[in-house]
Amino acid sequence: MISILIPHLREPRSDDALRICLDCIVANTDVDYEIILKAVEKPQGVYAAYNDMAKRAAGQWILIMNNDMFLAPGWAKPMLEAAEWDAIVAGVLVECGAICPSQMNIRADWGMLPESYRRAEFEEWAKTATGMPGGTGHHAPALFEQMEFVRLGGYNTKLGEYPHTCLDQELWERLKIASYKFKRVRSYCYHLQSWSLPVEQKKRSRQVV
Repeated sequence: MISILIPHLREPRSDDALRICLDCIVANTDVDYEIILKAVEKPQGVYAAYNDMAKRAAGQWILIMNNDMFLAPGWAKPMLEAAEWDAIVAGVLVECGAICPSQMNIRADWGMLPESYRRAEFEEWAKTATGMPGGTGHHAPALFEQMEFVRLGGYNTKLGEYPHTCLDQELWERLKIASYKFKRVRSYCYHLQSWSLPVEQKKRSRQVV
């Protein structure tokens, strides 16, 4: 079973993205799963939330993802087929371009706002997509073995918190030193990019298409 971990800041525009996120999980997940959602009124630390949710997860595998990520149909089985206790399994993240995407992700615009997200078009594309960018840097959504993630301490929150500190890369580098494998599979996900940050929402307020 996969435990899907989602931190969420309770504010109206983030709620709009979360509704789509949850609906995509329900409609597009064809394996056993649970959703662990930590919803707070004021920011309390994204990485600390992941660590807390990981400890409470019932699944053998945990999926780290955001509330503005929309999973495509069939996303789960490729991840589970590649899963190992000493591996990080990541899919292919498709980013809208509201923020400059990483070279390890695909840039394609199926909408920058929850209300302009063209879900049917993205999901139809994902059915036959073959794109697999290179690179071994940090990705999300990412699948970890639950007990190993907890044993290794998860994210090192002593170094800071999001958005001022990116602990994803630190975790990747730490696991690389520990000889963990990094795997990428054809599991597609669309990302609005930092939609939960009000400052990013304001930047895109006039970009409804």
